[in-house]
Amino acid sequence: MMPDSRLSSVLHALLHMAEHGEPLNAVLGEAFAEAEALLLDRFGGITLADLSAEFSRRHMAHHKERNRNAS
Repeated sequence: MMPDSRLSSVLHALLHMAEHGEPLNAVLGEAFAEAEALLLDRFGGITLADLSAEFSRRHMAHHKERNRNAS
């Protein structure tokens, strides 16, 4: 992950370029549309039952580990 200052600089540069160039707007728009489609596809297969089962599994593992460390 980029340091906050570098990420901020990159975002600032992208926003500046987007304000002044239609081609960049088109590229960014396409990139965001592709990212959105990927996320929707990935999240579309996740059910509340899946989330509940994963939460329960992690919760139980956490408590087992905590109890083991307390002994």
